[in-house]
Amino acid sequence: MKFVSYEGTAPRMTALLGGHVLMGETNLTQLDKVKAGQLKMYAIATPKRLAEVPDVSTLKELGIDIVYAVNRGIFAPKGTPEAALAKLEEACGKAAKDPAVMESMKKQGTSSSSWTARPTPNSSRRTTRSTPTCAGPRL
Repeated sequence: MKFVSYEGTAPRMTALLGGHVLMGETNLTQLDKVKAGQLKMYAIATPKRLAEVPDVSTLKELGIDIVYAVNRGIFAPKGTPEAALAKLEEACGKAAKDPAVMESMKKQGTSSSSWTARPTPNSSRRTTRSTPTCAGPRL
């Protein structure tokens, strides 16, 4: 097996759907292609199955001892004024409590699950976690 790296989901999906590669990883953003019969989801890299794809086995269920996710965060340049950081944190905190935002993230395989505090007393920075899935052309 040869590993091929891509700069993002779009070129990876183009290669996968075009038959240039046999397997790739993505997240639930490509679920519409699975439902349309263009891709087959083989496994998901979570500790247990997800409600969004209950028929997709975990890698662990298939005997592959791997659980992983992509962690994302929000950063600002060193020296960013405190008022700007506070405004950013407030907006992110508000978004993280918005059911519509959380539902949209969930549909993409992303969960907002942990607070990552910066070294100030009133921090409310949140990181997100995106769960990759293994997918290939529907054969």
